[in-house]
Amino acid sequence: MYKIIGADGREYGPVALDVLKQWIAQGRANALTRVLPEGAAEWKALGEIPGLAAWLPTAPPPSIVIGAGAEAGSPLPPDVAVRDYDLDIGGCFNRGWELLTGPRMWLVIGGVAIWLLIQGGMQGMAQIPLVGILVALVNFVVAAPLMGGVLFFVLRCLRGEAAQVDDIFAGFKYRFGNLFLCQLVMVLLVIAALIPGTILIVGGVLATTAHSDAGVVLGVALIAFGALVVFLPMIYLGVSWSFALVLIADKRLDFWPAMQLSRSVVSRHFFLVLLLLFVTGIIQSLGICFCCVGMFFTVPLALAIKMSAYERMFSLSSGAVQPVRF
Repeated sequence: MYKIIGADGREYGPVALDVLKQWIAQGRANALTRVLPEGAAEWKALGEIPGLAAWLPTAPPPSIVIGAGAEAGSPLPPDVAVRDYDLDIGGCFNRGWELLTGPRMWLVIGGVAIWLLIQGGMQGMAQIPLVGILVALVNFVVAAPLMGGVLFFVLRCLRGEAAQVDDIFAGFKYRFGNLFLCQLVMVLLVIAALIPGTILIVGGVLATTAHSDAGVVLGVALIAFGALVVFLPMIYLGVSWSFALVLIADKRLDFWPAMQLSRSVVSRHFFLVLLLLFVTGIIQSLGICFCCVGMFFTVPLALAIKMSAYERMFSLSSGAVQPVRF
């Protein structure tokens, strides 16, 4: 008997081997479809299971893995750059909630808690005079590898793989340079995008100092328009690149292809992704309402929801099995 992750991110089965063979023959399941054989502890790609791989077509579509010399990551579906996807925010929330209330609850909470404590400790030390400058620089260097690692950890837990707490530090082992460069390039490009709006705001402030009503009106208009010019690029770039770090950590992409792919896939349903990030941001902030202790639950939940969305967008093949009613 076998269970399968469908194209909608939900679990289907168990079904008998004959049914699974029929799905393979019909093209409803392929080498990238995630399967859990009865009695197994972790999900695997169908093509990695010898007893099933023999039933695949003789020339399956190639996987896309970018980054010469990198350890093989989770393969990208060959049609990821052109296919559409169903971003069901409610479904992402349900899958994240199931993870945070299921058998792996304490593993996920404990792992994310370690990341939160590291980040909180470094930010606290950054407030110390003189020493804080060095700590802030160190934090800037390690923040992206840590973020990529914790996303990779939550993703493995979500997939039912043999995740371990030390996966949080996978960003230092596999793709440290690309994770750091991704953050650096994003920061530099965002700063560059803010320059026009900043110039308008400064011009508006100077105009308001003029001793005339016209100058004040012009200044207020420039400040308002400048704020808009600052705000919109920040939102667009932040949302567009929101999956770049996990693409580097999980798919082993180099930083620029990861940024490009994230922007390309997000752009198909930009406002849905924006809504998803807004919802997860609210969920994370709710933890502050409980003396910040609640963050040890709300932050893992928000990350699980985001990684569930990531699975729908980047890790499910177009030939994955469609929902079947039993």
